[in-house]
Amino acid sequence: MADVSNYLDIPMFGTCGCTDSKVVDQQAAIEDALSILITAQSGANLNHDVGYIEHGNCASLENLVISNDLIGFARRIVKGIEVNDDTLGLDVIDKVGPGGHFLGEAHTRSISRRRPGILISLRGSFMITGRWKVKKHYWSGVMKRSKIS
Repeated sequence: MADVSNYLDIPMFGTCGCTDSKVVDQQAAIEDALSILITAQSGANLNHDVGYIEHGNCASLENLVISNDLIGFARRIVKGIEVNDDTLGLDVIDKVGPGGHFLGEAHTRSISRRRPGILISLRGSFMITGRWKVKKHYWSGVMKRSKIS
C-alpha cells in the first residue's frame, strides 16, 4: 500500500516510535527502534504515535527524544549506500595498494563529507570508560529529564 501511495504522491499513514512499556526503559527502546525502522522501510511517510508510552495512553518527552535519534538512524539506513565509479574509488584502491590506508587520501575525505555513513546519536555518550565514570554518566535504567534540554 505504501508503494502505491508513494507512486501517487499521496501520504501514507503509519505508526512508529511508540511502546507498551510504562516507562522509558530497554523495552521502550527496543519497541521504538523496531517500529521506526520497519515503518521507514515500509515507505509510510505520515507517522503517528512517536513518543507515546503505555499503549498510547501517555506521551513521553524522554521517549520522543530517543525516537528522534532512532528516526535519524532509520532515515540513513533506508537511504542506502550509493555505489558508482566515483564512490568506489577503484583508482585510489590501486594507488594505495595492500597494507596501505585510505584515510589520508583526498578522495576518502571528499566522499566522507558528501555522504556521511556513520550513525551518530544526538544523545549518546562517546567517552572512553574512564572519563565516562568520572563524569557519572551511568545508565540508570530510565532516562533522566535533564537530557531533554
